[in-house]
Amino acid sequence: HNSNKFEEGNSYRPAELSSPQQSTTNNNKSDNDKKKTNNNTTATPATTTTATTTADAPPPARAMASSNPSPSQNPFPSSRRSPAHELIAESEESSSDDMSTTDSTSSSHTGDAQKKGLVKVVPLNPFENDAPWTCYEVFKLIFLGLTLFPIRLVAALLAAILVILFAVIASCGLALYDKQGCLCLKEPLSRTRQRLWYPAVWAIRLGLWSVGFWHIRVVDQRQPIRSADSDASSGDDDGDSGTELGGLRHPPTMIVAAPHSTWADYFLACWALHPPFPAGVGDSTILVAPGGARVAVATQSIFVNVKNKDSRESCRQVLAERADPSLRGPPIMIFPEGRLTNGKMLIQFKTGAFNPGQPVQPVLLRFPFEYFDPTCVGRNRGPLWFLRMMTQFANYCTVEILEAQVPNQQHVDSPKVFADQVRGVMADSADLPTTEHSYEDAFLFRAAARANIDTDFEVRNMRELLNVDMDELQRWLEVFKSVDTNHDGVLGREEFAAVISDCFSGSIGNSMDRLFDFFDTDGSGCVSYREFVQGLALFSGRCDAASIAKLAFLVSDLEGKKVVKQDVLRRSLDNAFGQPEAVIRTRKRAATEQVLKVVPTQCRSQCGYIVTWDG
Repeated sequence: HNSNKFEEGNSYRPAELSSPQQSTTNNNKSDNDKKKTNNNTTATPATTTTATTTADAPPPARAMASSNPSPSQNPFPSSRRSPAHELIAESEESSSDDMSTTDSTSSSHTGDAQKKGLVKVVPLNPFENDAPWTCYEVFKLIFLGLTLFPIRLVAALLAAILVILFAVIASCGLALYDKQGCLCLKEPLSRTRQRLWYPAVWAIRLGLWSVGFWHIRVVDQRQPIRSADSDASSGDDDGDSGTELGGLRHPPTMIVAAPHSTWADYFLACWALHPPFPAGVGDSTILVAPGGARVAVATQSIFVNVKNKDSRESCRQVLAERADPSLRGPPIMIFPEGRLTNGKMLIQFKTGAFNPGQPVQPVLLRFPFEYFDPTCVGRNRGPLWFLRMMTQFANYCTVEILEAQVPNQQHVDSPKVFADQVRGVMADSADLPTTEHSYEDAFLFRAAARANIDTDFEVRNMRELLNVDMDELQRWLEVFKSVDTNHDGVLGREEFAAVISDCFSGSIGNSMDRLFDFFDTDGSGCVSYREFVQGLALFSGRCDAASIAKLAFLVSDLEGKKVVKQDVLRRSLDNAFGQPEAVIRTRKRAATEQVLKVVPTQCRSQCGYIVTWDG
């Protein structure tokens, strides 16, 4: 940013907000170049956020109430006015006197070139699978539904019965122990019980065949495990030999499998990794399924109530105990993504498997297909997934077991770094991109998909840039759905005008079109949910100083001449930052000056006007 203080009587010609280097370069332009720029360039709103230090920036407005609104409810609570209310009110009062003296620029904001919003657009959604009903898919449904489907259905029922039967035999007399909400066994199964459970692997294979997996390809890249005896016989006295890749003396006790794309993933990995039969970690709601509790004991799995903080903390402790290679018991398999995805990218890894600081065994699951995408997300979920899987001639799966990943001291100190490292290795091996989507993104996607609304962003990115929490995203989603009257997933000008008019007690005059263009950051002629959220975040006083200054300029420039009197903009910002939720009254002048500091000073004159951004 330009650190010069705002001076009375000076006029500024800001460069592109997100590019301080460009501002520095432009400061060296000659007066003739500046005049030429004033006459020929086209205004475009800010492209990205501007870095503002915490010490200098005004504190953000407090988050809005999180209660769900009625369909016609104002997205801003009536108990307070947002900074944008004051900006528009002030600009309405001052426009007739201050704007009539300037006609230096006549172009409007509606002709702007394509712009970028504050929030990064993520074009690929990891929770989406359209699974279209093509003519070929309909043919398979009818033909195989009358021929192969009945056989597969009987095989699936038989496989389920056999698995439960073997589980009952192996776990007879045992039950899960409730350790502060985390359900697990107190002691590992004896070898005799494990042998009684082992034949269930063939029943599992029958179940996988019933959903179309005729052949499961296994690619094992693991290196042989080095024992203490082999080290002694080879004369290797290096004390670090057991901590290097390929030099493990014990198989990793943690198995991380990704992408997690179908309900059959656990059983596919078990078939590829047996023996031994790995334990799993899952939601405690699974136990309500018929035979679920018996199978949970036989597999020695761990179950957690994801909505209970004590249960999650207890699960971390149990995982740390079970990760000790000296303890007897099967390895633990975890799907660190925590949600089903379409397998086209790796989303954020949770740190549960990496907190113990022990070596982990990465396992990749891939489902090559030509016509039908078998991933269990989007429109291909629930009972429909079983039906469509059973009416395919064949489904394919490749299980790739990668080399074990051993943490260094940095990974032990920071499990998140270790998780990202392992995710990077798996992404490189599978040639997949990575994103920061998480459980919240999956939840929001499912809620938005019911109304045909696209969520082309990451909740984490939205939270970091705009200080918007999940409750507000859900509440604003309800507002967006209520004003999207034609249910096309975007807001046109009329729909946008309806929701903006509800935000203000009076008319906002000619600012409506410029506000629409300000929200429509990609120039598509409509406002998406992402653009709607980032616009409302600005209205509620969030974001950086540059974005707030840009919004103040747009709502003050009522005639679209791209020039605003300095005093008008100053009074608007004073009113905006005078709100109790934004900053205490004694600091409103400092807050205004902080915003005005982002306006570069390369085009000064004595006319008293600030010319809008032309980048």
